[in-house]
Amino acid sequence: MTIIKLRILTLHATLLCVLIFSPRPASAAPQGTLHGRVTDPLGAVVPGASVALLANNHETEHAQTTAEGVYEFSGLEAGRYSVRVQASGFGSETSASVFVPGEGTTQLDVMLRLGTLREEMEFPPREHKHPSRR
Repeated sequence: MTIIKLRILTLHATLLCVLIFSPRPASAAPQGTLHGRVTDPLGAVVPGASVALLANNHETEHAQTTAEGVYEFSGLEAGRYSVRVQASGFGSETSASVFVPGEGTTQLDVMLRLGTLREEMEFPPREHKHPSRR
C-alpha cells in the first residue's frame, strides 16, 4: 500500500471510532410513543375528544382524537404518563399512569362515562282566575 492510501484508511478508521464511541447528545435520547383509542360505554369511538398528556400530574401536551377515536403523543422521554380525556356529553376521565419506554410504544385506551344529564324547566307564574260571584 502506498502511504496516501494508508493515511486515508487510518483517517476513515479514526472517524468511524469517533462516531461509534462518542456520547450521543441529549436531543438524541430514545423517544417513545403513547397512543390509544377513546370509546363510550358501548364501545363506540369518540371522535373530537380533548386529550391532555400528564407527566407528574402536570399537563404537558394536548391532542384531539381522530374520526376513529385515536390519539397519539410521540417524541416522549422514557417515563410514566397518564391522560385526561374530555368530550361533550361525557364526564372527564383521567387514566392510571403507564410506563412509556424510550424507543417503544405504549397503548392506553380510555372509556368515557356518560355525563350527568341536567335538565331544568321553568314555568311562568299562572294567573289564578277566580270565578266571580254574583
